[in-house]
Amino acid sequence: YLISEPYKKLFAQSADQALEILAKEPVHVVVTDMKMPGKDGLTMLRQIKAEYPDTVRMVLSGFIEVAQIIPSINTGEIFRYITKPLEPSEFKDTLNDAIEHYLLRRDKEELIKTLRKKNQKLKLNGEQLHYMAVHDGLTDLYNIRYMYLDLEKRIDSGENQFSIIFMDLDKFKQIVDFHGHLNGSHALKEVAQTIKEVFVKPCYGVAYG
Repeated sequence: YLISEPYKKLFAQSADQALEILAKEPVHVVVTDMKMPGKDGLTMLRQIKAEYPDTVRMVLSGFIEVAQIIPSINTGEIFRYITKPLEPSEFKDTLNDAIEHYLLRRDKEELIKTLRKKNQKLKLNGEQLHYMAVHDGLTDLYNIRYMYLDLEKRIDSGENQFSIIFMDLDKFKQIVDFHGHLNGSHALKEVAQTIKEVFVKPCYGVAYG
């Protein structure tokens, strides 16, 4: 029935042989008979579901075994059961449905992974943008915008006990003129780092100038 079908086909004479194949290479769809040497089809499919949950599982069965199979269909152990005797075109259509089901589920999982990565990236970007919006780019201290917003909240809340200390660096212009702007920036960073190290929350430093 399947010789001309455009997918790789692997055949096994028993459940144990099928499981050996699954252990060696990826198999996306499994079709088994109910009655086989050793393990029956349902026992094998339950093991496949536990070890290879992404594999689509189908079983060949006569009408007499339907009652035995229905619980396995309802619990998701079997994607579909195929009645015997086989009708070739219907059998091929059912296999194609199983392959399409596997591919759709795989694509859905890949899409979910991609969306999660994008959402995480957007979250990180959002956090970075917020950080940049309230911090001074050179010293990494808070900027004036943050200070004014914070003071406004404190005043509106009726908080009446807070203090502000203004500092300046003596002769900083001479440092810049003599050593250059780049070394002046390094000096500002060192001073800012010293300020951050001695502060205890909720105190914070602001690059005001």
